[in-house]
Parts: sequence; structure tokens; C-alpha cells
Amino acid sequence: MVLPLRQCYQLIFGKDKKSVIGAELLTREFPINEETDLCIFIQNVKVAEKLSRRLGVPVHVNLLPNTLKYINWESIKHLKDLIVLEIVEKQLKREDVIYLNRMREVGFKVALDDFGVGYSNFHLLDLFPFDYVKADGEVLSKFPELSKYLKGTSFLIAEKRTDVEADGYQSFSLHYPEPVERLLCG
Repeated sequence: MVLPLRQCYQLIFGKDKKSVIGAELLTREFPINEETDLCIFIQNVKVAEKLSRRLGVPVHVNLLPNTLKYINWESIKHLKDLIVLEIVEKQLKREDVIYLNRMREVGFKVALDDFGVGYSNFHLLDLFPFDYVKADGEVLSKFPELSKYLKGTSFLIAEKRTDVEADGYQSFSLHYPEPVERLLCG
């Protein structure tokens, strides 16, 4: 099933807030559930591969935890250096650690998205194998030692603030999301 998606991308910048270290593929205006998420993920993987090759940086792709069990990671492991898989914090369950470990076994980097925006549980940072934690800048400004809590995890600051020390920044003030077609077809 091919879904009519509105896809945009937003750049992720390094510590200097000038060098591009990644991008996030954003899919908007579509009702997401377990069934549509798998279709959206398949379509997004294809677009993210093209986008990553064009930009020369890894592209973050969102995925619902409920969908993890349906994906054949071996079939897409050749994309492990091009795609970072993002999971939203509020939807994670303890049993999802099995699937996150499987993703990492085949070589994918895993990011926790929206940390600190909703119901935050610091135990998640210890329980799940995240390579990146995308946190709201307000959270890290209130808890500056948070980045030391989990060694080996890179913090990416999303949303409004770019004055908090982190490994990367994703903000409308640095780069407003653009339609994917503009880059890939333009």
C-alpha cells in the first residue's frame, strides 16, 4: 500500500551550529497507527536512503515501537550507515528492548525522540540501548548533568533552544523543514 505522504526534512547541526551532522525525515498530516506506520516506515526508508545519499549525512526516521516486531532488519541492514531509527519516548514498553537490541545487532543507530517533552522516565535511559537522545533544550538547561547520566549517549537538542551544550541541534531557528521533493527533484 502506498500512502500519500507529505514529507519534509530538517537538518541537524553539530556543536558549532554550522556543520550539518544529520537530518530528520518528517512525515506530516497522516493518521498513524500500527498498520499505517509500517507502510509509512517502508516509504520513509526509501526516501531517507535517497536523502542521505544526497546530503551525505545520516537521516533520522521515526518509528512506532509497536511496529518494531514486524520489520525484517536483515533486509535493510545495508542502510545502517544511512539511517538512524527514532523511537518516541512515551510509546516505549519494557518488552521493546528486544527489538531495539535487534536493530543495534544489525548495525543501526537508535535515537530516543522527544525526551523530556512528555512523561519522562530516566530509567528508560538506563534500560534501553540508545545512541542518541533527542531532548528538549528546556530539559537540559534545568538538568545540566543529565548528559553525564548515560555514558556513550549523544544528546541532540530539539526545538526552541540552542544555547544548551549538546552534541547536535535541531531547531526551526537553524533550519526550517523543507519539502523533500525540493531537494530530491529540484
